[in-house]
Amino acid sequence: YIVFPLVLLLLCRFRQAWLWLCLGVIFAVSLAASYYVTLLHFDTAFFFPFTRAWELLIGAFCALYLRRKHVTFSAWQADAFSLLGAGMIVYAYLAFDQSTLFPYVTALIPVVGTALFIVSAHQSSYVKALFSSKPFLVIGLMSYSLYLWHQPIFAFARHAEVFDSMEGLYIAVVMGIAFLSYKFIEQPFRKGGRVSTQSIVIWGLVGTGMIWVMAAGLVAAKGWPSRYAAEDQALLLQLATYQGYNDARFDALEYAGFDNPHSRKVVFVGDSYAKDFLNVVIESDLFDNYEFSTRQVNSECGNLFLEDDSVLAPFIPKARRERCKVMGRYEGQDFAALVEQADEIWLAASWRDWVIDFVPQSVRRIEQHFGKPVRVIGVKNFGAMHSRRALSVPHNARIAYTQSVSDHVMVLGRRLDTAMIGFDRYYPIMDLLCGGDATACHVFTSEGLLMSADGGHLTRAGARESGRRLEAVLKQMQN
Repeated sequence: YIVFPLVLLLLCRFRQAWLWLCLGVIFAVSLAASYYVTLLHFDTAFFFPFTRAWELLIGAFCALYLRRKHVTFSAWQADAFSLLGAGMIVYAYLAFDQSTLFPYVTALIPVVGTALFIVSAHQSSYVKALFSSKPFLVIGLMSYSLYLWHQPIFAFARHAEVFDSMEGLYIAVVMGIAFLSYKFIEQPFRKGGRVSTQSIVIWGLVGTGMIWVMAAGLVAAKGWPSRYAAEDQALLLQLATYQGYNDARFDALEYAGFDNPHSRKVVFVGDSYAKDFLNVVIESDLFDNYEFSTRQVNSECGNLFLEDDSVLAPFIPKARRERCKVMGRYEGQDFAALVEQADEIWLAASWRDWVIDFVPQSVRRIEQHFGKPVRVIGVKNFGAMHSRRALSVPHNARIAYTQSVSDHVMVLGRRLDTAMIGFDRYYPIMDLLCGGDATACHVFTSEGLLMSADGGHLTRAGARESGRRLEAVLKQMQN
């Protein structure tokens, strides 16, 4: 977002025709990238500057249009265009939800709507009068302060788990703080002479430097757990350092070859829950004579091998279908060559509701097609967990603390258990991982550390403890 405006400034040094050509090419390529990358990986498309550059360029086109005023509208035309633009914005606000592909081409609706409003509203009659009224002017003037303040306040309220119960109150708080911020901070800075440009630059750099130093200190000190009681510091250090543990081993072994002719060779297929189970296996120190190679199949794609994968399409979110297609499942020469070397195939996943009915036939087909025995790991969960909940449990009560796995996960687990009756190499593990009973799940280790920081994925301490709780199952898998 910093580089893009600099590129535009450089382009402005060229002739006008070259400027428009360059901007047009960047716009087209950016829009095409937004279309495809959104289908491939939603988060990348949302945060990657180039896939959002076309939105900024529409703003640049509006600025160039208003500067040169190539076209003028009559009052009724301006009213029509500005109302259409406002309507497109309102439609996006009401119709878009979490299932809407975004940015994608759907972002054209609010962006083009905004552009229409910008270029026409100032020449309109009724719309200009409406949006020039005092309520709209006040909100417009406060808009930047509203934008700055709402995120930290809402984030804090959600972290404290009080936002949903007092949403109206927090909106009012944000409005009040934004008004004070506008009146006593923005307005004085806007009035010339009160604060010199030199002072703004100097103190801006000083403030930015201080923020960088503080942030670096927090990261280096892992959040300064020493601020808390000694008995909580180990748990806080665990919460500050567990991220990245889940992926490391599994990702490093993706399509890894087998080198030891005397080892038992296993291809492990699955998502982040498969990564968890691989960590359990390695932390258990029971599989020294095994070699592992991995293949990632995301849970939303379905860890399945069917005659016709098209039957899965209605169950996969639209925003994930292209990604699932590109990542693949069990097809491809590389995977076939890997399995040819292997002795076994292990499957683990965050088994989704729609997947369970397909699992038995998928396992049979894998065994028939590849000629290798398949082991299937069942559902696991520890119930809802996050840092605040964990810290709310007194240190001396953590080892005995229990909570129930959610009803939905319980149902999924029992459904998969029923579906896999008759499969000797199926391993239901949820009760054992919880210490014997998923309705009273022990979510802390014997050292008072969390098994899982989010209720689903294992910490390193959780993987080690899981190895102890699942020792009988792991030895059974060896045989």
